[in-house]
Amino acid sequence: MAMTYLARSILCFFPLLAIVEAVLKNVTVDDSLPDPLTGQLITYLPADRWNVGVECSDCTAVLDRQFMYDKTWHDGTYSADASGPLNAAFKFNGTAIYAFCAISLSNTELSGYSNMTFYIDAELVGRFERIPPGVQGSYQYNVSVYSTTSLPPESMNLYFKTVSLDILGITH
Repeated sequence: MAMTYLARSILCFFPLLAIVEAVLKNVTVDDSLPDPLTGQLITYLPADRWNVGVECSDCTAVLDRQFMYDKTWHDGTYSADASGPLNAAFKFNGTAIYAFCAISLSNTELSGYSNMTFYIDAELVGRFERIPPGVQGSYQYNVSVYSTTSLPPESMNLYFKTVSLDILGITH
C-alpha cells in the first residue's frame, strides 16, 4: 500500500506455499512481478489510487529500498473522504499464504494507523489493525499482516481492503 491526514499506507508482498507436482514449494510473489509459477500478478484497485513506490516522485512515504522485497513496493493512500477502500487481490493455488507490508510508525501527517481486512474467496478470514507508536518518519518493514497455513490444495483468491476510520470512530 503515502499518506496525509486520515490516511494509511499499504505496501505489501505475498509469499505463499504452492503445490508444484505434488511437492510443497515456497513461492514468493513480489508486489510488481508475476508469480514465477503461474504468471499471476497482484491486482490493485482502484488503479488510479495506487503508485509503484520506486517510481513515485510525489508520494509522501519515502522507504528504504534495501528493506523491501525485490526493492519494490506499491503505495496507496486511503482516506475516509476518498471514494471507497483500497483493494488488492491475488489468485493462487497453495496450502498457505502470508502477506507482509511496510507500515509507517508515524501518528501525525503520514498516519501509520493500519486497518485491513482479508478475504479468501469472499469469506472474511482475517483482520490486521495497528495504532502507530508515533515515531515520525520511521517505518517498520516486513510486517506480517495476514497468514494462514491451513488451506485446501486448490485455486483461490486472496483479497484485502482497507477499512474506514469512520466505522471505528477514530479521529486524528
